[in-house]
Amino acid sequence: MSFNADEYNKLIFRKIANAANAQKKTDKTLAFDMSEIGMDFGKTTIYEILSYDKKLKKRKKKPGHRVSLMLIVGLCKVLGLEMTDVLPIIEKDGTVRENPGPVGENRSKTSNQPVAQNGPPQEQIHQPVVNNVLFQEQINQPEAQRCQPKETIDPPGSINLIRNPTHAEFHCYLDQTFDIFFHSTVTDQDELITGTMSISAKDDYCEVKITICNNSYNKNAFHKEYIGKMAISLELQACYCYVESIKTPKSKDRGELNSIVFHHKKLDNQTFHVSLAVVTTVSAGVYNLPTCHRMIICQQQKIKPQKQKRFILSLLRMNESQIIISENEFNNLADQQEISDVIDIIKSRNYSLELFYKLPESDIINIAGTKSGINYKKCVDALSLLRIKSIAHYYNKIEESDNKILFKYLFS
Repeated sequence: MSFNADEYNKLIFRKIANAANAQKKTDKTLAFDMSEIGMDFGKTTIYEILSYDKKLKKRKKKPGHRVSLMLIVGLCKVLGLEMTDVLPIIEKDGTVRENPGPVGENRSKTSNQPVAQNGPPQEQIHQPVVNNVLFQEQINQPEAQRCQPKETIDPPGSINLIRNPTHAEFHCYLDQTFDIFFHSTVTDQDELITGTMSISAKDDYCEVKITICNNSYNKNAFHKEYIGKMAISLELQACYCYVESIKTPKSKDRGELNSIVFHHKKLDNQTFHVSLAVVTTVSAGVYNLPTCHRMIICQQQKIKPQKQKRFILSLLRMNESQIIISENEFNNLADQQEISDVIDIIKSRNYSLELFYKLPESDIINIAGTKSGINYKKCVDALSLLRIKSIAHYYNKIEESDNKILFKYLFS
């Protein structure tokens, strides 16, 4: 059995287009409405659906058209349509006809497919909603499989992750806006980025909204906004947030998805004060590369960036339990009067002095070539051994001592 994929798509797109026209929605407004619910699709993609019926008439050849299931789901959601009423019906003989189910005032009335008015109901192939938007995948299946309904399985969720905002563990975060601080991820740009992080309760989840900017008035100024969700693990004492970029009048959607993790303490009805967090993201600048960095989340107005910049930047470093510093830099610190007495005491303790090499990795790789007579593989082997023997670690932890320093410095 086969069926007309273009006809199937056309009936879906027609219902969506009719609903959009009835509500005076354009591709631009629909794209914005979908971004508000965390589903970001370009207006060009949405325009393809709204104009598909017209374009189909101009085509000499009618190929199958692939469309994202999530796009159809999102459009139905913002237009108030039920997926079960939008998806067409496929008869046993492969005939595709419009689903006569109600879709409110937005239901399509222009289908050319006949609907039987008398006689016994026609037999239909069961079309599960989630697996039915196909579009090409359904056609490519063997006929025996194509006629069988598919079960939909939701991804398993952990019972140890708290997501419902009515849980007491969320009380110290809800309905508050915090200041956030992190260092720029642009190479060779020594800049402190500031922003806000708002946490609020929705129907059955905790919503996180983030706004960041660099407070610059030059060509490098930017403003970004993100929206996402938050969950708490009691066993691991951790808060997890994932946020994605959204399009607003001030912010562009670049398809960015970030995760934020920070330590959670059982605070009951007490107030959350401050914490360091780890962020996984993509670096800014010319080259967008996977990266991670630290971020400070703090009650508003407690940190003064201009006065406390040195303190903030010191905690945003990926520090270890031991500080490794060049001899010249260490000696120069003794000239700073406000801390010279502390440096003098450190010097009196006779810490071991070791010589370290600072080797640019690119220089090691570039040894390979005809001039040296050394092949590329050998240079990579040397680089690997140098990395293993270096002081670099496999991971970086936010120690409890860091959070204690933050709290005592700001709140005591």
